[in-house]
Amino acid sequence: GTKLMKNKIKVVVILIMFSLITLSACGANKLDGDYVKTGKSLFGNETKETLKFEDDKVNLVGDNDSYSLEGTYTISKNSVEITIEGKSETAKLSKDKKSLIFESNNGFISSGATYVKEDKEGE
Repeated sequence: GTKLMKNKIKVVVILIMFSLITLSACGANKLDGDYVKTGKSLFGNETKETLKFEDDKVNLVGDNDSYSLEGTYTISKNSVEITIEGKSETAKLSKDKKSLIFESNNGFISSGATYVKEDKEGE
């Protein structure tokens, strides 16, 4: 009967995996937290630009809060579309949801820009 048990376990694992995938596909079409792009300014010091996701809104925040642009976003599969002041950008979301790589270049974010999720201490 061990072969039967092994098959049963396999089925259960597949079901769990499947339900996790479908759950994340339905309920979790939201990003949360800060995604940061670091760069260098003309003067050679480090600059940070942050995409702050909360609920269905996103804020593009400049280095040292020099600007803040509010927009909205939608997620379909692994692509994120961000719309800020009527301009839409598309980014590819990594499988672990830890990074966004922008592919379009229509507005405020240049293509190829990579934003990496900031791990908050104590989360």
